[in-house]
Amino acid sequence: MLVGKIIEKLRKKQLLSQEDLAYFSQKDRRTISDLETNQYGPTLLTIFKLAAALEIKPSELVKEIEEVDENARYYNQFLAEVKETKSVHKKSKNSN
Repeated sequence: MLVGKIIEKLRKKQLLSQEDLAYFSQKDRRTISDLETNQYGPTLLTIFKLAAALEIKPSELVKEIEEVDENARYYNQFLAEVKETKSVHKKSKNSN
């Protein structure tokens, strides 16, 4: 799950529209849309404003974002290992 999906999930959990979240976080709706579609990541100030609007602690939002980053790292590492294994297997097969 990307950061934008976390924001969207938390927004929907609070039954807020993008317009509502924009209003409560003092952002415009386009910014909320861009964040949710991962056009760019939130700044620290935006994280604080989003957390306040979502009625959660900023640390809770940061924790969710960190978990996504950690999962992405594991996934990317796994993919790299799979590619390496395929490469070794292919070289081994070609040398026989």
